[in-house]
Amino acid sequence: MSDAGSRSLVLDEVSPIKVIQVAGTTPPGALAGSIAEEYRQAMDESHDMYGWGGVKRMPNLSLHAIGHQAVGQAIKAVAIANGFVAAKGIMFTLLPSFEDKPVPVRAGSAQLEIKTVMRLRLIIWNIGG
Repeated sequence: MSDAGSRSLVLDEVSPIKVIQVAGTTPPGALAGSIAEEYRQAMDESHDMYGWGGVKRMPNLSLHAIGHQAVGQAIKAVAIANGFVAAKGIMFTLLPSFEDKPVPVRAGSAQLEIKTVMRLRLIIWNIGG
């Protein structure tokens, strides 16, 4: 990126996508902790390669939410997670998209219905430096 001092991240490794299902009752603080923990583990496993303070492999997270309450919880969690990593000059953002996903009609049922899932892809920016 050319403005605001942001840098894009080029990685040697692309991690597999880890999907986190978000419900309307998911505590945003706990979800934020999970997001920040994925980032922390990536930092622990890496060495300084791009001048990002040790980032070589970034978590590849996707939050799946069905319904407006679940989407709201996911958005709140990312805002909270940003507070956890702001001192490191890192910022999480969301890239929303929609996909149709087969979901059981009820627990244990073989019948499926198609639900539209909001897929919130977590993007990580280094804004500090």
